[in-house]
Amino acid sequence: MMFNSKTKSLTKRKPTSHATPNVKVQEEQNDNCRFNKTAAIALGFGLLVVYMTPGYLESMYLKTLHKERSPSAIVETVSTLTFKDVVGVKGIREEIRRSAAIGQPVLLDFYASWCSFCEAYKRKTFTDKKVISELDHYNRIRVDLSDANDISREVFEAFGIIGLPVIDFYNEEGVRNERVTGFVGPEEFVERSRRKAT
Repeated sequence: MMFNSKTKSLTKRKPTSHATPNVKVQEEQNDNCRFNKTAAIALGFGLLVVYMTPGYLESMYLKTLHKERSPSAIVETVSTLTFKDVVGVKGIREEIRRSAAIGQPVLLDFYASWCSFCEAYKRKTFTDKKVISELDHYNRIRVDLSDANDISREVFEAFGIIGLPVIDFYNEEGVRNERVTGFVGPEEFVERSRRKAT
C-alpha cells in the first residue's frame, strides 16, 4: 500500500513483474497464428478453385454439348458431290478414256478459286440431293484453272474454254453429251446431265 499525498488516499501499488512483455509476445503469437490460419484457409481455397475450375469448365462444356446434340437441336450434315482432281490435258483425256473403257459416264468440272459461280455450284447445286443421286455413278473429275500458267492455258485451248465455270458431260463411250457454261440450279443441272449427244 502507498499513501498518495496529492489525493490523500491510499492506492494499491501495482506489483512490478516481468510478465508484461511475455503477455505481449503471447498476444502477438496468437495474432500471427490467427493470421497464418486465415492465410492457410485462403490459400487452400484458392488452390481448390484452381484445381476444380478445369473440371467444372469441362463439365459445363459437356452439358452444353449434350444439349446441342439433343434431338431438338440436331443439325443435318450437308452432303456434297465428291470429285477427283486431275491436272493438265493429258490427265483429263486419260480419265475420259479410262471411263469409256469400263462404260462409265464422266462429269468434268473446270473451275477456279476466283470464280464466284464455281463457288455457287459448290454451295447450291453440288449439295442438292437429286443432283447427288443422279450423278452418283459418274466418274466426277475436276480441273483447277485458278493459276494463269502454261498448264491452264493449254487446257483452255484444248477444250475451247472461254470463261468459267464450264462443266462437260461425257457418255459411256467417251463422247461429250452436253456443256454447261455459267451457273445453273439443281433442276436444270439434272436435266442437262440427261441430254444425249446428237
